[in-house]
Amino acid sequence: MTQTNDRIISLPMLAALVNSVLWGSALVAVKVALDAYDPIFVVFIRLLLAGVIMTPLVIRLDYLKLIKTIPKRDWLLLFICVMGDPCIYFLFEELALVYTSAAQAGVMWSIEPVMAAIAGWLILKEKVRNLGYLGFIVAMAGVIMLSLFSEATEHAPNPILGNILELVSLCGTIAFVIVLRYLGGRYPFIFVVWIQSLFAALFFAPGLALPMVSLPTEFPLLPTLAVLYLGLVISSCAQSLAAYAAGNLPVARYSLVTNLTPINAVIMGMVLLGESLTNMQFADIAIVVAGVYLTHQGTKEVP
Repeated sequence: MTQTNDRIISLPMLAALVNSVLWGSALVAVKVALDAYDPIFVVFIRLLLAGVIMTPLVIRLDYLKLIKTIPKRDWLLLFICVMGDPCIYFLFEELALVYTSAAQAGVMWSIEPVMAAIAGWLILKEKVRNLGYLGFIVAMAGVIMLSLFSEATEHAPNPILGNILELVSLCGTIAFVIVLRYLGGRYPFIFVVWIQSLFAALFFAPGLALPMVSLPTEFPLLPTLAVLYLGLVISSCAQSLAAYAAGNLPVARYSLVTNLTPINAVIMGMVLLGESLTNMQFADIAIVVAGVYLTHQGTKEVP
């Protein structure tokens, strides 16, 4: 445990904080990778890399024996978890970043805590007061305005479509969070992420044969490093931290920390990629943040 200003930061909370910083950089890495590689190829390689490098650790920790002990009901839940994130999340995020900028995709992440709080109320019965509903409406209004007032640029050729696709991807990651919270740390987080990575790699593998998917013939340095970073750091380390935190924190508290993700993505997108936001878009961001704040003020966490 780490103590700061007489408050205790638990290990799950610390894991969520580090995960948010890493995922902020992931959006930029995806944008760099997509400069040279097809989205399906990027998703497949990053997941395959994560699964391969985690296999020796899973064997060493003797987690393979857990496969025979998982009841059918939990297999169904794990299937929903994997389909939500990485499958739906990665697929639609990669597609989103073809059409929108990393900065705008990061702003879209701002409403994930709002959506998660509502999902936690509907499914896990975590309590939300009227202020929370108001926050949800305000945040969604900000996201809609951000999309409507976005203009096509070099980094965002079709921002409205890209932002809609990013919204779909967020639904996938919320399913991941809800299922892991429901399971309540029943299975080791490394084991869960290992299953996620290998299953999702198999899920995306047939996509490489599609006629519209371009397989690489050259391997430029920066895009290749970005793919390696996504597989070796994000899809393994960051995803493990996310699984650990999501399984041990209430949904609203875990989602609160993800507010750091859009901030990091916007800053890194502007600094590393030269992306920019208009004054109107900054105003829309302020509306989204206000909505997120209202949602959390109206959310009562249930331990």
